[in-house]
Amino acid sequence: MTVRDSGDPGQGQHEAGVSIRSSFFAPTFEGLEVSGSVGPGVHSTSGGAMQGSDWFLHNNTKQGIIVDRATVAIEGMHLSDNGYSGAHVLDARRIDFWNLTAENNGASTTASAEEQAGLYYEESNDVESSSGDVRCWSCTVTGSTGHGILAVNSVDLWLENVQLEDNALNLPALEIDNGDTMPAGASGRIHITNLHVEAESPSQPAVKLHRAAVHLDGLTMAGNHTGLDWRGDNNGQFASSLNNSVFSGTDCAVFDGHASLGGHSNRISTNCTGGITFTNSQVNWSTLTDDRGASGSPTVLDLDASSTLHLHRPVDVAYASAVIASGAQIDVAWDLTVWVVNNFSNGIPGAYVNVTYDAFEPALTHPASMIGQLFLPDFIGQQWTSTGGSSYNVANIDCGYFGVSNSTSTILDQDRVVYCHLPLANQAPFIFWSTPEDGAVFPSGAEVFFNASDSWDLDNDSMTFKWRSSLDDDIVAGCSGVFSSNDDPAGGAPFLANGDSSTQNPPYCQLSDGIHEITLQVCDIAHCVAETRTIELVNFAPVLAVDFEPALNPWSELIMPQTGTVTINTTGTYDPEDDDFACLIAFSGYNRQGPGWSNAWDCPETLSYTFDHVDDDPPASFTLTVQAWDNVGNNATYSVPVMLYNEIPEPVFTVNRSSSASEALVTLDGGATVDPEGDALSITYTSSLDGVLQVGSALVWEGHLSRGVHTITMEVTDDRAEHANQSKSNSILLTVDNAEPVAVIASPPAQTFDSSELISFSANGSGDYDAACSTFPAEGEWVCAEVEPATGSEFLVVTWTSNLDGRLTPEGEDWLLFEERLTAGNHLITLSVDDGIHNP
Repeated sequence: MTVRDSGDPGQGQHEAGVSIRSSFFAPTFEGLEVSGSVGPGVHSTSGGAMQGSDWFLHNNTKQGIIVDRATVAIEGMHLSDNGYSGAHVLDARRIDFWNLTAENNGASTTASAEEQAGLYYEESNDVESSSGDVRCWSCTVTGSTGHGILAVNSVDLWLENVQLEDNALNLPALEIDNGDTMPAGASGRIHITNLHVEAESPSQPAVKLHRAAVHLDGLTMAGNHTGLDWRGDNNGQFASSLNNSVFSGTDCAVFDGHASLGGHSNRISTNCTGGITFTNSQVNWSTLTDDRGASGSPTVLDLDASSTLHLHRPVDVAYASAVIASGAQIDVAWDLTVWVVNNFSNGIPGAYVNVTYDAFEPALTHPASMIGQLFLPDFIGQQWTSTGGSSYNVANIDCGYFGVSNSTSTILDQDRVVYCHLPLANQAPFIFWSTPEDGAVFPSGAEVFFNASDSWDLDNDSMTFKWRSSLDDDIVAGCSGVFSSNDDPAGGAPFLANGDSSTQNPPYCQLSDGIHEITLQVCDIAHCVAETRTIELVNFAPVLAVDFEPALNPWSELIMPQTGTVTINTTGTYDPEDDDFACLIAFSGYNRQGPGWSNAWDCPETLSYTFDHVDDDPPASFTLTVQAWDNVGNNATYSVPVMLYNEIPEPVFTVNRSSSASEALVTLDGGATVDPEGDALSITYTSSLDGVLQVGSALVWEGHLSRGVHTITMEVTDDRAEHANQSKSNSILLTVDNAEPVAVIASPPAQTFDSSELISFSANGSGDYDAACSTFPAEGEWVCAEVEPATGSEFLVVTWTSNLDGRLTPEGEDWLLFEERLTAGNHLITLSVDDGIHNP
């Protein structure tokens, strides 16, 4: 749709080329182009929901689009050369812009500073919630007279994959200002991902965040600007984060008022020509990298007395160059990895580890993992204050295992890996048993995979494995065939029991049905350990899959007519052991019998049953059960409540006529309409033009219809009390064409008259089926409509002429009956009836 040069000046939302209000079902506009409007291109307000794709809103006097308390979702929108903002989102929830470009917007001299922004968000949203996000995904904003993007008192705002280029020289490319306090302000967080800013604003930051809680991931900046300016105190004191971002600019970055600012993987680029300033901020960053540090000209970190900076695993950060006020501190933290190993350098599972520190950190005790490792991330190794750096922290490690202990220590001046050696005597193996799991239940004869191949020995001794069942004793010994050395379960190789003997390579192992206590014993040269699990092999009932037609309601009830047929699709039903099984339909609480079993082990893909309550009423409710059982006797069922109802018959009728003209007799034949239960019918035929045609028990109506397009409706009900004020209807469109007029000379007959004789002229039998009979003389029989046509009675022009005497009736008179004398001679009398549509 294209709208050009539209809008009503000075009339609010009606200034727009397209204005939508209170459209809660979100009409879809595809390929919408609006230009030249006296106001915005599109104005969506007060619930005026919209959706669509491929919009082009350009050269409008005000905004490209303004969304005011409405929901809008647009895929692919280009906003250009609009006098105000490309888009203004005001007090709105659930706004989705995907693949948006905005260029050269906001140049009007009447636009406010805010309205000169490429995209302007105002109070959208003002409270954070689990739904209703305002989102701009893959959005590019260039050439704006004001900000690239400006957001005021807005939270739950998601800016993802956004690029801002060549916007105003005297303003930040992105500014978020949540400066108003509650209740006028906004409380919540903003999410920004993959933001790239190219700005030439030497006196302004590329990005300014004022009293805003933001999760910022992936910020890069280019051009001549002061960098990032972020004041983090906010309504609600939400924490913020900064990840995967690159600092640049003449001031690089300023952080103020952050109660908690976390983050990781940030980098100070060589394009950062200033320092990083922290004021009244508590910052915790991991893997901060200073590209300038390696060059010998490190970035200066500047902390006021109310700030702390925790750096985990920093790279090339120069603490000695930092400006640290009295009361401030910089913590430098590293990771400590402790391995507890034996004489063979194998990690000892579950060994205890106690770590104490000379400074900064509390003592802790933890067990090592199953590979003998304890990972301790982010522990302070050094602290810098206004007086300089502290000595490096020392970690003292004690380890032990079953009465054997040792200790060691390390300096935390970088990530450290420490080995605590325990000279243990020979130890028992460790069992790592993956399958079968304890408590597992398998179908009769199903495959069971035995695998403890991850078991290992701390002393690198060779191991032997024995698998025993409380029912079948030594499982491996009972296998038919011989295992190769590489596949031998005795050596720890996994094996399969109850596989398909026809396809499985020997040996073939079997497990009986029943409850097994499986004991695995693993031995080395000096020790044995064991573990016991319980599994069960049982013959399962068939797995029943059903699909009903008619479908069950949301409460899994079958509600259908009392003479209808239910069809149940059992596709997908199977027996886990491939036993023979059968399926059928059964009832309980019902006065009819189910179809019964034919003694054939068969489960048809469809089961059906036809209810036959023609002469009686069914129970109010009963239960239908689909059963599937195997030849072992296991039974699966699926039951649903059934409620049958007396249905109103479906109206069915045909139209018969000899032609489409109004003169043709029309027959409406509803003879095919039948009440399934044989109840008496009441039928009403109506026409949208002629009104009610017939009411009663008759299934057939005959008559004429007036000219025009009729909606013919057959409405049917029966005489059941519960169907009072209920009916079903069926309608068709029927076009009735204008009939041709009929001209009949009833008299005079073809004979000889005396010129003095008064001759009777009669057009009896003439007329038009589109003219009401009330417009014809009372005497005689005329071709006419008994009821005045819905579109009005047709006016007929009746003319009598003689080839000798000319017109026999006065001008303007339509005489159907009259008496007149004729001059002497042979006269050819002509009667003309003209309806103004057809030839007379």
